[in-house]
Parts: sequence; C-alpha cells; structure tokens
Amino acid sequence: QTLGRMTSVAPLVDTMKPLFSQIDPLINLMDRAQWGFSLFDAGSWAYSSVTSSTLAPIIFVHRLQEQIPEEGLRPFPGRRVHHASSLWVFMIAISTLCAGILCPLLGAIVDRYHLRKVTTFGMSALSVVFMTCFAFTSHITLWQEVLVLVGLAMMFMSISHCFYNSLLLLVTESGDLIKVACLQSAIGGFAAAILLTLLGLADEENAGLERTYVIGCFLYAALWFIVLAIPMWVWLEEAPVDDADQSTAWESLRLSYVATLQAMANTEMMKYLVAMMLFNDASSTLHAVYLVYAASIGIPTHVLLLGAVANRWLSGISSLAWLGMSALMGPKMMMMASIFLTAVALVFCSWMETEVHFFLVIITMTVSHSGSYIFSRVLMASITPTQKASQNFGFMGMINRVAGFVGPFLFSTLSIAVDDRAGFMGLVGLALLGMVVFATVDFEKGKEMNEHVHVG
Repeated sequence: QTLGRMTSVAPLVDTMKPLFSQIDPLINLMDRAQWGFSLFDAGSWAYSSVTSSTLAPIIFVHRLQEQIPEEGLRPFPGRRVHHASSLWVFMIAISTLCAGILCPLLGAIVDRYHLRKVTTFGMSALSVVFMTCFAFTSHITLWQEVLVLVGLAMMFMSISHCFYNSLLLLVTESGDLIKVACLQSAIGGFAAAILLTLLGLADEENAGLERTYVIGCFLYAALWFIVLAIPMWVWLEEAPVDDADQSTAWESLRLSYVATLQAMANTEMMKYLVAMMLFNDASSTLHAVYLVYAASIGIPTHVLLLGAVANRWLSGISSLAWLGMSALMGPKMMMMASIFLTAVALVFCSWMETEVHFFLVIITMTVSHSGSYIFSRVLMASITPTQKASQNFGFMGMINRVAGFVGPFLFSTLSIAVDDRAGFMGLVGLALLGMVVFATVDFEKGKEMNEHVHVG
C-alpha cells in the first residue's frame, strides 16, 4: 500500500520539478555581501517609512493647524493651512539641494580613502539623531522648527543613499543586477511593512499620535535600523586604501572635477541623467507631498496611516512582480512603464477628494516607485564600468539632488499661484517630458563611451 502511494506521488513530483528548479536558486538568493547590502536598505527604508515618510508629515500638518489659529500665522499672505503641501515640499527642495552640493565634494574624499561604507553609516547616524530630536520635541515644536529638524535629517539620509547606491556594482555581477535590485527592493518593502504593522500604525486607536506613542515609534524604528545595518558592516568589505597612491584629497577633488567634465561629454549618459532628473523631480515631489496634501484636505489620520502601511506591503509585492515581468521585457521598457504609472498617480492625486481616491494614489504610486527604484539603478549600472561605479553614481546623485529643486519649486509656485491641482498637473508634464527624453537613450553606446574614457 505504501509502495502504491509512492508510485502515485512520483508523477506529481516529476510535474513539479520545473517549479523546484526555479525555487532552488532562491534558497541561496544572494551571497553575504548582497544580503548585507539588502538588509541595510531594509533597515533604512523601514526607518524612513515610519519617520520622515509617515509620522513627520502628519505631525507637521497637525502643528500647522494648531498654531495658525492660535498665533495668526500665515505661511503666505492671504493663504491658509491648505498650503501645508507647498511648505513641506519646499523644505524637501532645500534639503535635496544641500545634499546635491555636498555629494561631489564628499565623493572625491570617499573614493580616495575607500570610505563609502563608513560615509553611508555616518550620514545615516546623523539623520537618526535629528529625527530623534524631532520625536522628543514634536509636542512643543513650532511648525517652522519641524521643517528645520526634518529637513536636516532628510539631507543627511539623502547623502547616505547616494553613496549606498554606488555599492550596488561592488556587490553584484552584471548578470545578477536585476535579480539583486528586485530582491533588495522587495526585502526593503516587506521590512518596512512589517515594522509599520508591528508598531500598530494601521490601528485606529493610535490615530491620535500621542507623544509617548510617537517617541516609541521613532526609537523602535531606530533600533530596527541599527540591527539590520550590522550585517552590511560585517559582511561587505571595501578594497583597502592603495598605499602606492600618493595623491592628496585635493588631487582627488581635481580628478573628480575632470571626471565630471568627461562624464558630461558622454551624450547618452547625459540624456539618461536629464531624463531621470525630470522624472525624479516629479516622482520625489509626489512622494514628499501626497500624505501632507491628503491630510490637509481632510482625509482622516487613521486612513493616512493605513495607507502608509498598505504602501509598504504593496511595495514588497510589486518588487517581486517586477522581477517576474523583467523576463518578458527589458529594463528600458520597464522603466518607461514606471514613468507612465507615475504620471497616472499624479493625475489621481490632483483629483483626490475621498478615501477611495487616496488608495488609488497609493496603488499607482507604489507600483511605479518600486519599478523606477529598481530599473533606474539597473540601467545606470548597465552604462557604468565597475571601476567607475562611485564616480557615475555620485554624478547621478549630484545631478538629481541639485536639480531636485525644480520639481518642488514648480509644484510650490503653481499651487500658490493657482491651486494644488495645477501643481500636480505641472509635475505630470515634467514626468512625461522625462519619458520622451529617456526613450532616445542608447545604453550600449553610452557604455562604450564610458569604457574608453580615462581620468588623468
């Protein structure tokens, strides 16, 4: 009888062998350095999801609503609380601009002394310090002080991400770029979702955002970040400093300047960077402002928190979906699809009035963001020789952060001069212009041009 059962099971096992062959590589998804790289992102993403992406913007709107009637404050003459979106996004623009100015200056020294990992950790630590200060004083801070503290924290985290992204080529072979980028994004999304769920942000009883609850969320998020960052510190090893290289930090700065000029001569890479600049301006402004805007038009706090949690769960799921779809389409087509979805999310946001509209924004924005996060880095890596990883990713970070002032400035100007809907539609035009420029990029030609450039 047992033999009969084994015989009947055998065809089923044979049928499922192709499935097992697909699952088997997942058992050893990545090597230790790749796991460390991904887990750091999981900690960073989870921390930012709790602090700067969810609680900070909602607390800012609450402080603004409380203080305007008490003190007669007006963000702009004749304007009221509904311009919270403009104030918040302007703070994002300033912090991004400062990060963009600092990135190339720090990059030359970081490259010279092989300090990518140390700089990534150091900048992240500074961000956590300022966010923790905000958490402990959030019940008494003026709305202006909220903008300053959160702006400084976001500036340091932005610099950290610039150097962190340059590590992708150091831990990944070219054939594994899409797999590692998708899995890293999925791990980050699920880690953020788990932390947001464990903290109870989706629970209606926490919608009041009591001081002890807010402080607890920030501290637990910081602990989560620290624990998940440790593997990258232990497992990811940078090359030691070349003792034969006698160049000084000033010489490194000079070489960085020369490399920047040479990178600007690569027309295909510059077209790609301009396209990403336009798209990222629109996308990052949407992510910075959607919660503030939803709060200012009266979407209940518990719905905003539920949306933030749903955002992260969907981010993890959609990252795995992008991995599956990458077998059908190349990264360039996937990136174009992500840009188009971002334009759709901006249109939805411009017409948002109800909770249903809010969740439509969440769905389209999250799916598009996970795709663009994955494939923008994969495409940059495809155009970049390994020996120029830090240089090109740093240059990309510099352009995106310096030019990142454009999207928030456009949104703020249009929303103040007309209304918030006009601001969002301006961002739609920015995203679609980026897609048009992106469609003209020849990545093979760009890589050939990079490989034949030498800095001296």
